[in-house]
Amino acid sequence: MCYNIITYCQYSCSHRDNTGNHRIDCNSRVCSLSQMHQREEHDCQNTCRHSMLPDQHLVMEQNPNVCGGCASSMPNGHH
Repeated sequence: MCYNIITYCQYSCSHRDNTGNHRIDCNSRVCSLSQMHQREEHDCQNTCRHSMLPDQHLVMEQNPNVCGGCASSMPNGHH
């Protein structure tokens, strides 16, 4: 089944900023969300999958600094 990879940059304060969303195609003929889904007539409702797997969240970058919210003088570092 298809899924999304959500990528992040993580700061030394452990807060994360989203850096991208990437759709991963499972390339399955029986996945209705895939570009490879079979085009010929078939009983799609009963033979194919129609939902995505849960999103996968990955830290792809580490920033040795604290995030902007933590660096500011706001209480608790955030609004």
